Amino acid sequence: GLEAKVYMGVHSKMKTS
Repeated sequence: GLEAKVYMGVHSKMKTS
């Protein structure tokens, strides 16, 4: 749930970086 969203968000930010 929320953890998954945060995990995806963090990874997404890393990928974008």
